Amino acid sequence: MTDFSIRFEKDLLSCLKILVSKKKFKEILKQNDYDFSNCFVKGLIAKLSASKEFQLFVQDLYSKKLFKKYYFSSVEEIEVAEIFLKKYKFKTSLIFKNKLIYYFYNYLSKMIIKILIFFLNNQSNYYLKNLNNIFFYTIGYHSCSLETSRKINSDIKKIFTKFYVLKNFLYFFTTQKNFFIKNYPNNNYLLINKMWLNFFLIQRSITILKPKIIVSFEGDAWDHEMLYLLSKKIGFKSIMVQTSTDLEVIQKAGFHNLTQTKMLVWGKHYQKIYYKNCPNQKIIKVVGNSLISKKKKLSKNKIGILLQRRNNKISSEDLEKFKKLINWLCKTFNKKIIIRPHPLDDEDYYNLKKMTFKNEIIIHHPRKVPMGKTLNECSIVFVKYSSTVVEAASIGVIPVILDSSLKFEKKIDELRNYDPPLISRSIDQIKKTITILYNNNKKRGHISKKISNKFRNHINYFGKDSLKRIKSEIKAEI
Repeated sequence: MTDFSIRFEKDLLSCLKILVSKKKFKEILKQNDYDFSNCFVKGLIAKLSASKEFQLFVQDLYSKKLFKKYYFSSVEEIEVAEIFLKKYKFKTSLIFKNKLIYYFYNYLSKMIIKILIFFLNNQSNYYLKNLNNIFFYTIGYHSCSLETSRKINSDIKKIFTKFYVLKNFLYFFTTQKNFFIKNYPNNNYLLINKMWLNFFLIQRSITILKPKIIVSFEGDAWDHEMLYLLSKKIGFKSIMVQTSTDLEVIQKAGFHNLTQTKMLVWGKHYQKIYYKNCPNQKIIKVVGNSLISKKKKLSKNKIGILLQRRNNKISSEDLEKFKKLINWLCKTFNKKIIIRPHPLDDEDYYNLKKMTFKNEIIIHHPRKVPMGKTLNECSIVFVKYSSTVVEAASIGVIPVILDSSLKFEKKIDELRNYDPPLISRSIDQIKKTITILYNNNKKRGHISKKISNKFRNHINYFGKDSLKRIKSEIKAEI
């Protein structure tokens, strides 16, 4: 697993670039003045990164131990796998499983598009007029995005949803002049049809709400790219606010080639990364993180356990180690433990219900308790893989990381050289490190100050100072 993650992200970007440069994709993805190539790439990145079959295929490819057959559930996966094979000069059989189901859904999606075109004949682009203030777009239920939205504008009604058009069904069939797909019959890829249907919903909802600005968060989904494509054509502004990061040397593929009217990032460190990874992005401003504040006191001695959702980067062996350490922490420190589950971990991935800790353990519901509150009640946080490491370190909360053989970025990797080491694969060493830090206030205070200084350019502004800068950057676009 040591270099798999970085190698996979690089190869994925490279192979998808080859895929969309093929003539057949150019003809499908370029519709009038719109180029959906980057939207499609974002969708494929999400699909392939979440595919166990594709991950297994790539792992076997890298280890040069390919099986005779591999089964995939979509045409898109097979075509990308073929590019991987060609790149590494290997051969194997790629089998399309559930072919009938795939083509049934593809046919169904084409019929939906055909019906929409029937009712939306003679469409064209036009600029929106009488625009309405600021709207916020949150994909899924992300507490940090909703909390940031409320802080910027307390009017919760200003949340944009691409399904807004369904609440105004009569408007759905009015003769608004908006762009929609014309040459859809040439497309045989289900993901592209899904993309176009998403684009239609986003566009129709925007023409109802008529926003001056749509503020979105994180930026790696195809929805964000669709917002930017539309903003250029029909007159509103699209602004993306950073809400997370990656811990590795190379940020995950979804965070490459982002484009927005303006990007607002945590610190100078990320400004440099995004200018490098997103060459077409012209405006990237440093605004900090409004959801966390610098700790005024280091005496708070809670130990936080930050849980991550299911992740292909973490082996089953490391997961079991992590669970054992959670049990040890809860038994040893009991009332001093705060567990914060991941907001999208609905399957109880860590078996919290079956763990043997007592009722004194505090659990912070991720959709009710802000991350800043969790961090400010802790002096130490224990994680295996979470971007919150950066947020914690920036405000002096000491991260202790179970090493999962990932290649961390420089400042994070340096944590393994501290005394005691803050990154280790050894269960015994993790126990020793946390015990020393918990019992030694002087050492804990010294390391806290050292870490916050090291990470000062990852997040340059906090709390009210950051919020003021975010509001200012948004106001400048009105």
